[in-house]
Amino acid sequence: MSESKISLEQISINKPCPKSWDEMKGDDRVRYCSHCCLNVYNLSGMSRKEGEKLINEQEGRLCVRMYRRDDGLVVTSDCERIRFQRTAKVVRHVAAGLAVLLTIGAGGGLWAAKDKSSQPRVGQHAIIEWLFPAKLAPPPPLMGDICITPAPPTPVPPPQPTPTIQPDSSLPTEVR
Repeated sequence: MSESKISLEQISINKPCPKSWDEMKGDDRVRYCSHCCLNVYNLSGMSRKEGEKLINEQEGRLCVRMYRRDDGLVVTSDCERIRFQRTAKVVRHVAAGLAVLLTIGAGGGLWAAKDKSSQPRVGQHAIIEWLFPAKLAPPPPLMGDICITPAPPTPVPPPQPTPTIQPDSSLPTEVR
């Protein structure tokens, strides 16, 4: 009988650890918790494959630090949404640098016109809001002993009715 593989979405943390991640010693992937005397593994610092391997090969207690997205997926280092956000952040920073250079260049023209208006222009507001969108606070990380939720059972198809053979009344029946 083969063991079923546990996915990251099957784990949860019932009792979060009171210790702060920042107080623990270690790196971005694993830190030592002096409160529970265990290593705490950061799933968002691992690929999905590495995280699932860790969970499936671990024996005994396992403490993890994890972020769960609104759609229920656990955030890992190879998460497409996170990769897109990192790329978008770099693009925003480059665009901000260009906007600063353009603003400095245009500022000389504005200064020469002696426009003393203290209100920002509508176009400037739009650029600033595009470069620095209002950040939504990410959900707080969960950290502690994992609890594995069993995978839902695969439905068993209903049995198919067996065909019954009806005798053909047009054929002569054998008499003994």
